[in-house]
Amino acid sequence: MKHGYAELSKLEWQIMRVCWENEKVSTRNVLEEIKKERKTNYMVIKTTLDRLVEKEFVDKEKFGPIWLYFPKEPQDATTSTAITEFIKTVLGDKIAPILLHIVNKKEYYKELRELDVLKDLVDNIKDGD
Repeated sequence: MKHGYAELSKLEWQIMRVCWENEKVSTRNVLEEIKKERKTNYMVIKTTLDRLVEKEFVDKEKFGPIWLYFPKEPQDATTSTAITEFIKTVLGDKIAPILLHIVNKKEYYKELRELDVLKDLVDNIKDGD
């Protein structure tokens, strides 16, 4: 199963994050989390969850009268594919623009530990590791 960023809307990505953060979620659980970030309603969330099932990003199972949704792939696998497709499609397989963007946006690495990780990655690339 190969998925990418182009297949998911902003709302779908938000719902996926809720699914990854929880083992299994109901539409109501997702609605409560999403309402913290944006205005929406039950039917929008239910329709979007069903679309994610159709796209094979999530699966669902019946639990009494409700449906529980859960991701089909771990977050790191899905985001890795999305990042790879973004680099290929938007940046023409060049990573320098994205690295420069990350380094110039200090809010992306609020913790110095993340900055150290970036520095180590660049050093490893230079050393040929």
